[in-house]
Amino acid sequence: MAWVASTASWWSLVAGGGIATVAGAAPAPVLFGLAGAYAALGLGEGDAFALLAHNSDRYLESMFSVFALGGVVVPLNTRLSLKELAYCVGHSGARVLLADGDFLDQARELR
Repeated sequence: MAWVASTASWWSLVAGGGIATVAGAAPAPVLFGLAGAYAALGLGEGDAFALLAHNSDRYLESMFSVFALGGVVVPLNTRLSLKELAYCVGHSGARVLLADGDFLDQARELR
């Protein structure tokens, strides 16, 4: 599973030790930049992306970048327990977990 984490000013795509960053920019370059990073990892149309994040502009960027790729978003409730999150991720068939910086500990546990 690939992992994406965010901070206030940048997004970092982490997959098997490789890291690519997309600096803050206009919405279209960010969306297509993220979609391109996903595609470079071999992800594509129909792949499920679990999303664990606060409602924010970055949440929308994540959703629409997945849509630009042709992927499916699996929104996760941030108030679920780790056991419940693991169930949702496992049963969704998600190949990727996108996590806001506030949820990195939970994301690491879900690996």
